[in-house]
Amino acid sequence: MSFTRVTTVHLWLLFANISGLFQTVSGAKSGDLMSWPKDQTVKLGSKVSLECSVDSKVETNVDWLHNGNKIADWEDEWHQTSLTGQGLSVNTISVHVLTFSAMVEPVKTTGLYSCRVWNSLGSWSSKNATISISTNENFVKVPEDKTILWGEIATLSCELKTTFQRGSSTKWYHNERLIDISSDSRISSDQFGLQITNTEPRDEGSYYCVASKPGTGNFTSSNGSIKVVYPPRVDSNGLTKMTGFVSQSVELSCPMIGVPQVLCYWSRVGNQDIPATRAIQTDNRLVIGHVQSSDEGEYLCQCSNKYGENRVIVKLEVPTFLEFASKPVDTVALVGHKAEVPCLVKSTAGNEQGVVIVWEIKEQMQLIFQEEKLGNKEVLKNGTLLIHNVTNDDRGYYICKALQPTANAQQIHETVFIEVRSHSNMRPPIITIAPFNHTMRPGGKLRLPCAASSESAVTITWRFQNAAWAAALAGNIRSTDQRISTEENGALTVSDVRYEDNGLYKCIASTAAGTTERYAVITVKKDGLEKSPDPSLLPLAVAKPVITRITEDAISLKWDPGENVSPEYVVEMYSYETHVFAWTPVGTGIYSNVLTVGSLAPNQDYEFLVRGVNKLGVGLPSPVSSRVRTVERKPDADLTGVRDADIESQIDLVEVEALEGTAINSTAAWIQWNVLYNSYFVKGFIIKYTEHDGGNIHKVPNYNSVKVNDPYTRSLLVTGLKPWSSYMASVQPFYDSVLGIDSQHIFFTTPEGTPQDVVSKVKLHQMTGGRYMVTWQAPAKQREGQIIGYSVSLYFGESEVPLQTLNTTDTQCTFTAVDNDEDFRVSIAARTRAGVGVFSPLISPKDMAVEKESSSWIIEHPWVLAILEL
Repeated sequence: MSFTRVTTVHLWLLFANISGLFQTVSGAKSGDLMSWPKDQTVKLGSKVSLECSVDSKVETNVDWLHNGNKIADWEDEWHQTSLTGQGLSVNTISVHVLTFSAMVEPVKTTGLYSCRVWNSLGSWSSKNATISISTNENFVKVPEDKTILWGEIATLSCELKTTFQRGSSTKWYHNERLIDISSDSRISSDQFGLQITNTEPRDEGSYYCVASKPGTGNFTSSNGSIKVVYPPRVDSNGLTKMTGFVSQSVELSCPMIGVPQVLCYWSRVGNQDIPATRAIQTDNRLVIGHVQSSDEGEYLCQCSNKYGENRVIVKLEVPTFLEFASKPVDTVALVGHKAEVPCLVKSTAGNEQGVVIVWEIKEQMQLIFQEEKLGNKEVLKNGTLLIHNVTNDDRGYYICKALQPTANAQQIHETVFIEVRSHSNMRPPIITIAPFNHTMRPGGKLRLPCAASSESAVTITWRFQNAAWAAALAGNIRSTDQRISTEENGALTVSDVRYEDNGLYKCIASTAAGTTERYAVITVKKDGLEKSPDPSLLPLAVAKPVITRITEDAISLKWDPGENVSPEYVVEMYSYETHVFAWTPVGTGIYSNVLTVGSLAPNQDYEFLVRGVNKLGVGLPSPVSSRVRTVERKPDADLTGVRDADIESQIDLVEVEALEGTAINSTAAWIQWNVLYNSYFVKGFIIKYTEHDGGNIHKVPNYNSVKVNDPYTRSLLVTGLKPWSSYMASVQPFYDSVLGIDSQHIFFTTPEGTPQDVVSKVKLHQMTGGRYMVTWQAPAKQREGQIIGYSVSLYFGESEVPLQTLNTTDTQCTFTAVDNDEDFRVSIAARTRAGVGVFSPLISPKDMAVEKESSSWIIEHPWVLAILEL
């Protein structure tokens, strides 16, 4: 007869959920835990009993541990016993019990207890059980949690019952360390408690008392705590003077501390504004990005908490050795033309000889120094960046850096974005409702409107700019901020506004013709608005401007404000011939209804619009003026053109290379090319394309062609192509009526489209049990792609939306009518990988004959129906 041995153990891991934790190589287990020690809070002097047991096939031993140390069998404070008995199987149950009397002294009877089980198959330990002793029943008063203002008196009670008071003495512990009363004149103690005068932050923490009475023992109270609070006060370790450098970021930390945490707000001394587009307040810091010399001065930090407020001035110094004489700005470049971005730097010491200017192409991490060239890019001696024969690859960010290697070496830099566009005579979008500047308070709701109109589809995007943002927030990604959202009408909403939302918000309306941008500067201050003003308060549109006079370089216009008299106006201009692909303000702060726009180019087209302006912002746009053209400048001398014979000989030398054809959907593809030689004898291109079946390319009878009257265009989007078809294309240059030599052929294939042909011979068959079968034939031609299945839509009642859609790869489908109701309609569409095609006309039992078959054999063999139809 075998016995089962069980040992009670406090388990460290929930190993019962871990398969095979105690599995040995022989397949036996070291044991299964059945019980383990539990936490206990006991009275002083009471008996404590801890138990652990295990179910095991082999004899198991248990060691008891107190605070991580093994308890020996002969130690007097603890008594260990073991029992064994039979379990429900062939195993042995072993029970081990540890007993002792809870005493405060020695303290080793309280603390953490665990058992370690071991046998020939392995060992493990239980988790800890905490034994604590409650002695508060011997006290009349014990320490309580206190919140004390810095400098005030803190009192903690510790009073024994009357029966224990006589002859007793009391010791106090602070954060588990005995308090030496004699070493601190602020602290005093008697049999009733502890008193601390002029409380300081170092007095924070946990306190308890230990009362001793000869012959009775020691009595330990429960813990009480002291929390020291205080209003904002200047931190002696803080900095009140900082140095910032031009083009760098500087962080001003408010040298103010307090409990609870202080909330600080920054302002500038002398009624000067902190730059909203270059500064962010966060975590009681003021971060200024892209520092300028004008940022030098005094900044006031005002802090408060529930106990008071305080202020301190921090001084910022900005030593300036270099500054921009002509700062680089964002530029729009035209493909095939030259772009110029000035970056002129001067030394405040008047010594520009040692200044080094270098341009960095940010995406490529390439540097171009003064009087050096890199590809089509060149930096002049004065620091100006030139890009010759601009291509789409030149789009991106560029950084102009200036350095003067002297004892006071300083570097300044400016980042610009170069946008590259192709020539277009389409009008860029007009932003009808633009965002406007205003001030918000923390916690408010910001809403910035932005709406645009255009001859083509408009896309509205938002961009946030603050030169200090990355430095202040360590690269947090704003797109993940759930406080920020955009509405279908283009408006941007920011809920629960914070100081770090301070900055420039740019609305960008884009079409194929160009982009138009409008921005608003949002300042976050504690005295700002709770919510953004209503855009309906903006000025309404004025009448269409009228052109009154035109010269070679100027256009005069006027407008009728009507009933909407605004305090001032702004005039915007667009000309596709000037290569500026946006509506550009050419007159601001206009207080009358007339304006003459000067410095225009001769013989070019221009258009204008007018907006009213009030305190809130810029209002709605007027209708666009008629397109007018400046007067053509007469040449000073008679110019002789190139002879036709020379043109014919030169156009044959133009070499055009067709690069690739790239389909963007089933009916459109980009065709790209390049001009290798003699591009100055090209006035345009003829793009030829046709379907190609893989045969001889020279026997193709007919080409489709598109004429491009722009010598700088290098790509064309061809539309109206057939899905699932192969094409070949070539490009031919021309100069007026003289044609050049075709390029080599390129080949491309359009992807599949959705089927445009409907299925035919749709038949509806009634079966038993309210079941129906619909059959059909596939479209006669699969011109848009390979048919991979069909979608069957079922409409019930008067519903215009299908209640059910079934997918099948067969040309038949069985379904059950709802409640055997014959008021239903069916429609079928073929499906390719591109999606579902055109659905067939609806059929129902009411508008076509229904073939009724009750034979179960026919129902189970629907192919018979197909035979009967033949």
